[in-house]
Amino acid sequence: MNATVIILLIIGVLAIVISFFVTSDGESAEESEKQTTVVKDELSEADKKKLKKLTDNYVNEYSKKKIKETVSKNINTAINDEIKKSEKTISKKVEDNVNNIDSRASENTKKMEEYYNEVTADIEKNKSEIEDIYHKVSDKEKDIKTSLGLIDEYKAGLDKLKKETDRLEKVKNDIDGFDKSFEDMKSEINELMKKLDDKKAETLQILEKQPVIADTAAVANEAKEPVEAVDESAESVSEAVEEKEEAVSDETEETAVEEVEETADEVEESEETDDIDEESEEEVTEESEEAVDDDDNDDEDDSDDEEDDDDDDSDDEDDDDDDSDEEDEAPSLSEMLDREGIDISEGDEEGNITAMYNAGFSIIEISKVIGVGVEEVKSVIDKRS
Repeated sequence: MNATVIILLIIGVLAIVISFFVTSDGESAEESEKQTTVVKDELSEADKKKLKKLTDNYVNEYSKKKIKETVSKNINTAINDEIKKSEKTISKKVEDNVNNIDSRASENTKKMEEYYNEVTADIEKNKSEIEDIYHKVSDKEKDIKTSLGLIDEYKAGLDKLKKETDRLEKVKNDIDGFDKSFEDMKSEINELMKKLDDKKAETLQILEKQPVIADTAAVANEAKEPVEAVDESAESVSEAVEEKEEAVSDETEETAVEEVEETADEVEESEETDDIDEESEEEVTEESEEAVDDDDNDDEDDSDDEEDDDDDDSDDEDDDDDDSDEEDEAPSLSEMLDREGIDISEGDEEGNITAMYNAGFSIIEISKVIGVGVEEVKSVIDKRS
């Protein structure tokens, strides 16, 4: 309720009270005049004044009291009326405000719920993205670990290849040295053959001039000496070559790494060349022996037969050594696959890769046997593991 309304109400109440007192004062004046006319003749002038004064005082007090009561009553009535009106207005406004607050609260609640749902959806989305990133990181970690394993395998293979290359280089140098010594011995044998031919020609000339048995035996013995020297040099060469072959075969048996198969083939080719040189050496020796056998007597023929038997025995021993070397060789790839029960001709590429990996084959070996890339082999192993 505004202050202006309250002031107007108070002014109205005062106007009503004043109008009431004005009417009551007029009536009291008329009555007093009547009383005074009645009592004029009975009371003295002083008594009349005194009585009028008392009457005025009483009327004034009574009027003041009535005015106070009336004003207070009217004011209370007006205030109560305004309070009732204001209570209705206030209650209505309060209800309106409450309704507005409720509507706004419901709207805000809806907005908060929508915002909460959006935030929750964003959180779930971020959570799923984080999980995807985590899985990708895990996969990358596996790939990196696998790549590190492959790098270690490559490094180990390169170390083995380097060692094998150094060993083969050393073997090659040794073989070159033996080839050089063999060439030197071959030249010596050729010189001895020339001396033998010269000695044979001299012997034939002497036999033509002096056919004496004693001289013939002496000349034959002299001709036999260079032949024995040739045999000894040939035997030393053959023994050196055989020792080198055994050393090379022992070393090649110890290395079963597939990365050095080509270098092993080169070693085998070098061994074949040594065998060819050995055969040529034996042929030269046999030719020299045959040349001497034509001029020797029967006793010398018997000794040559014994030497031939010894050569046969040595050949048999060489064959036995070759057989033992073949027995000591590592099993072939097909034997290893048969032993593990793996058949790469069936067409199940992933199954073959998994079976070979479980059997202990390396990724590089599987890649070479199956004929696929290392990355493909790695992916199949990761998928099956």
